[in-house]
Amino acid sequence: MDEAAVHIRGLVKRYGGTPVVDGLDLDIARGEVFALLGPNGAGKTTTVEILEGHRERDAGTVTVLGEDPGTAGRAWRSRIGIVTQTATDAAELTVREVVSHFATAYPRHRDPAAVIDQVGLGEHAKKRVGRLSGGQRRRVDVALGIIGDPDLLFLDEPTTGFEVVGEAGSADQAVEMTHRLDPSVVLMDLRMPGGGVEATARLAVEKPRSRVLVLTTYGTDDQILRAVEAGATGYLLKHADRADLLQAIRGASRGETVLAPSVAARLGRRVLSSRRDSLSTREAQVLVLVARGLTNAAIGESLFISEATVKTHMLRIFGKLEVGDRTAAVMAAVNRGLISVEE
Repeated sequence: MDEAAVHIRGLVKRYGGTPVVDGLDLDIARGEVFALLGPNGAGKTTTVEILEGHRERDAGTVTVLGEDPGTAGRAWRSRIGIVTQTATDAAELTVREVVSHFATAYPRHRDPAAVIDQVGLGEHAKKRVGRLSGGQRRRVDVALGIIGDPDLLFLDEPTTGFEVVGEAGSADQAVEMTHRLDPSVVLMDLRMPGGGVEATARLAVEKPRSRVLVLTTYGTDDQILRAVEAGATGYLLKHADRADLLQAIRGASRGETVLAPSVAARLGRRVLSSRRDSLSTREAQVLVLVARGLTNAAIGESLFISEATVKTHMLRIFGKLEVGDRTAAVMAAVNRGLISVEE
């Protein structure tokens, strides 16, 4: 039988006398994909850091790729890859530069161009990391984790900043759980029993602090419009990339309107008038405030309109400009001379 990639017996780690990992036994086979799940404070990150050799243990036996990570040397470290919780900070470097630089730290690194293509950033190789979207920056982190051709890859909190607090099976249950658990964002399926649109409308009135982000297989124009008009902050299709989904959740939590690019394009064809590029006076006012960094709620307060009305304006702006996010809308409007962001 092949030696396990990870072997743990009786692992203990204490902070100030309080055990955060208490007698953990675990074996992970080579070639296995293993997820370590648990609530905040369960000791997940501590365990991973011990396995990576970044934190000392108080008791127990640990071997990773046949060696004790607490004493293993550089040759062992070159065999593991790590995708950390925090995004890359090399904002002024291009994707190609940062991946190529990290490659030099490994004796058997992979071809940087191939890795960049593998994580879906081939078209952005010459773009500075600081100009990438949050989801794209997370792809850079993955590229840095695999550039050394590791035998074992650690992904520490790949959905960092998120905690799933509940799962509902019907519209009524979704509304009840939202009231009880007070989540920042609710991912709503339009097909759930009782109707996702109906649940969205109720939450928009009863629990406006919890933003509703529709995630569904429905893609018809009528369904999209119904969901947004009911009060949804955004609309994504279920085949959305994981990184894009996480970025959309972050945007929704800030009150931003989020639409999948394909959804924005389809709505654009529906809401465009004969004057394709025109924005109404109110739409232009809203977009100028977006350019200044205001949230939907703050825009509503500034213009003395409701947040729901701001969302409707943003929906129409996205459609007219055929974009899917706030930054792209501002850039498109400025480039076409529709707004000016100068004070």
